[in-house]
Amino acid sequence: MKNQYMFFSEQLFDGFDLTGYVKADVCIPNTSVHIYEFACEDDDSSIDDEAKAKRLDTLSGRLAEAYPDAFQIINSESSQYFCGQIYPLIVSFETKLRHALYISRALFENGNVSKKSFQYTVAKTEKLIEEIDFGEIYDAIFTDKDLKPRLMKEYTLNLTKADLLKRIQEIEEDTLWRKIVGTGYGYIENHFLEIKDFRNNVMHNHLISSKRFDVAREVLQKANAELDRAISDKLIVNRSAYLNEVDIVGALNKMIFALGTMAYNMNQLASSDAAKNMAQALSMMRQRLAHNQEVPLEDVEQVEEADVNENQEEQDNA
Repeated sequence: MKNQYMFFSEQLFDGFDLTGYVKADVCIPNTSVHIYEFACEDDDSSIDDEAKAKRLDTLSGRLAEAYPDAFQIINSESSQYFCGQIYPLIVSFETKLRHALYISRALFENGNVSKKSFQYTVAKTEKLIEEIDFGEIYDAIFTDKDLKPRLMKEYTLNLTKADLLKRIQEIEEDTLWRKIVGTGYGYIENHFLEIKDFRNNVMHNHLISSKRFDVAREVLQKANAELDRAISDKLIVNRSAYLNEVDIVGALNKMIFALGTMAYNMNQLASSDAAKNMAQALSMMRQRLAHNQEVPLEDVEQVEEADVNENQEEQDNA
């Protein structure tokens, strides 16, 4: 295992302790650039790959402190090792999460399911739950769409920071995940954005430090354990009072329909260019989501038209 560092000029590393490391130097001809390659000494055969990766990551940190603007990491096998260890945990998390959603859908149908029970229609195409974007699962399953309006109402009041935080803590939060598994399964809810960031780091091969690796591994292991517990203790044995009332597919589609309705209503009520621009942005967001999820735009437009007719009736009756 080795890391490679491109230094912009030759470095003699005077006074820099390299005990325990083997150094190689490659000079690019006709330039001042040197690529220094460091590996752990192999004297101690008891050192495993994780220990080597952490030692190389420690070296990266020390080099950054000693030569802050003098080099660029161009190959980090220590980071690649960390990514490789996190990746199976991410795969396991996504698989278990969709496993839970499939079972929930089956319970919503009271067991009367077929292949089509796990599909949603978008742009006249049937899609399975497993094809839903990871970020959209978070929005639909782990967030309360009514929470933000309630928070904004509190934010408009003249409150001290302490009073505002107290008000926020008192606001009830109702997520689809809580309806599926009940209380006592809040770890994933509280760490989903972290998991999403870890997933992004691994999928795009970002540099991952030893410290971040330790945090990611712990969070994902706990999240996977919670999913195992939710599936075995609540879902597979049908012991949640909520299960037969939660329609996963319907909830995912409603999120997209809501964007279309909001865009139309804002456009109807718009009295300023800013409001019109916001309505246009919402409409574009709705269309992009619909194409990504392949929700039929005609279905969204039907929802919008129904909402407009309802508003018109209210105005006529006023």
